[in-house]
Amino acid sequence: MVVAYGRPFAQSRGQVAPPFNWNMVPELELEPEEMRLHERLLTYRNKLHAHSDSDFTSMGLEIWRTPLPDGEFHDFLAVRGGESLNFEENEVDQIHRMLWKIRHHVDTALQTHPASRDGLPVIAIG
Repeated sequence: MVVAYGRPFAQSRGQVAPPFNWNMVPELELEPEEMRLHERLLTYRNKLHAHSDSDFTSMGLEIWRTPLPDGEFHDFLAVRGGESLNFEENEVDQIHRMLWKIRHHVDTALQTHPASRDGLPVIAIG
């Protein structure tokens, strides 16, 4: 979800559409809390989920020692750590509400966009 959310805001090779900017949906106003969440999502996308950044990942080695029936031990070298869950349940609800708010405004802005609709597929609904 974090990677998909960040795609319109990221530069990429072989870009299909122009980069998104907030001016494309002038009626959309994010609350300060939503804007902080937006920035956090982009940070997690760029430093944790789409790429690896040591500031967001804690990994190391440890030994798992298992006793054997003969009184000896077997040591198993294991990797510990990795990426952690970064959102509380209430934050996931907040993300969901913000996504629908943004989607609504983007859909509304598209309806009045002057781009040609020639050649676009037509999907019959109902």
